Amino acid sequence: MTKSSLLKNDPILWAEIYDSCVTYSPTYFGLSSIKDVQIIPAPVPKQIKSLSSIIEQFWDGMKKINQKLRNDAKYVLTGLSDIDVKNTTLIVKAYQTDYATVLFKNSRTQPYNQQLSVEQQQFLDTQFFTVGVEGYVTTDNQQVLFGTRADRGPRAGLHETIPRGLVDYQVDSKNLLIDSLARELQEETNLDFYKDMSTSQPIHIMLGSKFGDCTIVNHMVCKTASIPKAKANPAEHTNLFWLNAQTPKIYREIMDNRIQYNPATIITLEEFYKASKIRV
Repeated sequence: MTKSSLLKNDPILWAEIYDSCVTYSPTYFGLSSIKDVQIIPAPVPKQIKSLSSIIEQFWDGMKKINQKLRNDAKYVLTGLSDIDVKNTTLIVKAYQTDYATVLFKNSRTQPYNQQLSVEQQQFLDTQFFTVGVEGYVTTDNQQVLFGTRADRGPRAGLHETIPRGLVDYQVDSKNLLIDSLARELQEETNLDFYKDMSTSQPIHIMLGSKFGDCTIVNHMVCKTASIPKAKANPAEHTNLFWLNAQTPKIYREIMDNRIQYNPATIITLEEFYKASKIRV
């Protein structure tokens, strides 16, 4: 990885990712708040079925580069039209695919693009959104937990709210999103969702067309006694730190140095400030 490949050194790409993300608050869905989010199965689109042979070829090549890759099952939806409301619950209609297809959508090179029809390319670029979860953890006095990414990809070194990750497929999807959020929280912060969080609530949904993300964002409040338990997983983040999000100076410092943060985190913080009605 070269220095120029880092997102924090590429303001044009950073802005492109930021601009591609759109958030949808509860009011968009006609709700004052979202109490729950559920996933129900949807049929696999014909465009995805038509890609099976080329994705198998792509995955074989990726496995030769990294044998540790796992082709876990994931959830994908085609867009906002796949999200419905039932009482205070958001219903996400998503179909099952795999990590190979997700990686192909985001990492395919021009030779692979040349093998795709126009319909297949347009589907992957505009109607393929992988379902994920993201959370931001605060304390009662509005300290927000951040981590600094430790991976070797383009987001290495960026600061971000945590946890975050893709939703893994489960046969029993009743508590799927909470299970995924709890798993990511444990892996990235050492905090236990059920023991260390006093509250958790879905705040908004973020759709990012650049990398095809559909992220359900949750606000979690950490119990005061559990704050010292938070520690970084070195495979995920080099360090964790808390910032006082109610301080206008901190907000301005973050926004003045926004390219040092995950673009999705900046959007989440903007939504947090709107909801908190903090004057900055």
